[in-house]
Amino acid sequence: MTYFLNINKESGMTAHDVVAVVRKITGIKQVGHAGTLDPAATGVLPVAVGKACRLLRYLQSDKTYIAEILLGTKTNTDDLEGEVLEQKDVTLTPEMVTEALQAFSGPIEQLPPNFSAVHHQGKRLYELARKGITPEDIPMRKVTVHKLEILDISLPVVRVRIACSAGTYIRSIARDLGDKLSVGGCLKSLIRETAGPFNLDKAVTLGQLKTLVSEKRIGEVMTDPGSVLDLRSVSITDELAKKLSFGQAISLDMLSNAGIHDINSGSWQEPEPIILRYDGNSEDSLLAVCRLVTGTDSSDTVLKPEVVIVGAA
Repeated sequence: MTYFLNINKESGMTAHDVVAVVRKITGIKQVGHAGTLDPAATGVLPVAVGKACRLLRYLQSDKTYIAEILLGTKTNTDDLEGEVLEQKDVTLTPEMVTEALQAFSGPIEQLPPNFSAVHHQGKRLYELARKGITPEDIPMRKVTVHKLEILDISLPVVRVRIACSAGTYIRSIARDLGDKLSVGGCLKSLIRETAGPFNLDKAVTLGQLKTLVSEKRIGEVMTDPGSVLDLRSVSITDELAKKLSFGQAISLDMLSNAGIHDINSGSWQEPEPIILRYDGNSEDSLLAVCRLVTGTDSSDTVLKPEVVIVGAA
């Protein structure tokens, strides 16, 4: 089985918890997730089942969140799950908050929360934080906030929608907004609306997934990897599929000889990945992600497979 699931994670569960439950529900051991989501947060968590785990790295990584930021409260985790360190009265105006939020659009640098999964000298930051250790040399991370939309300001709570690149910590934005306004701040709640191609309105809960599996209707929520990977896809012949199934590279001449000229159009650039797909029956179908590389002969350009999945339909 090779497919993605769009799971609506409930509060209180880690991404690893979700993976464990999906394994139990489906009876398939090979399960993985794309992008962690804090236990207190809810919303979209893409889950890969079977050989689709090998394709997680090719999923589009941008995300969209709805966040509630609580001003006037500072915690050690930068959300309400942690210990309150400081509280202040919030005597701000909505106009002051709106102006301060402008600093968090576009390319920004942010310091990850102390309680986060970021590695530092071989340890996760949350492992160090639990021992009372706060390293002073944690590097700033460059991320991009594509769009920040203010949904409501009912002080001390600010509700925003944030579309951002992978690796963006919304808790850090909440903390930094509070610091910028000199009152402190933390994340009150977080909902992930989108993760790459997956949307909350089409996500299923683990309870719904269990019901669908028991009724043998899981096919209704199984997503074909080839349909959501944001890569150019080219159908190939049975002969070329056999070569790929053995991990062999394919030259552009082979594709041209097979009547496939898409890749020679000039719009595809090295080293952009591309999907080569053979839509045979369920046993011999094939999906391969390849990259254009220079072959042993410097004048020879080939498509070298990175991931090959036989029986991908």
